[in-house]
Amino acid sequence: ERVYTIERHAGLAETARQRFEELGYDNIEVRTGDGTKGWPDAAPFDAILVAAGGPGAPLALQEQLDVGGRLVIPVGDDPHDQRLLKVT
Repeated sequence: ERVYTIERHAGLAETARQRFEELGYDNIEVRTGDGTKGWPDAAPFDAILVAAGGPGAPLALQEQLDVGGRLVIPVGDDPHDQRLLKVT
């Protein structure tokens, strides 16, 4: 029912917020911050999708999954050689 999105850069977050509003989406909340920390106040989540890659799946995100929930994140030290990791 609700989508929560976190963007590290304030300008991109504001652009996204405006675009969602223009498109008539009223079930999306946008926050500026560190996405690796997730959004504990809104947890647990059925699914967490991460666009930015990292060395692994942050524990904070794993802990915010509901039972049976899925986390999908690109992982790998080399940004040109990453793989998608699915955590259930």
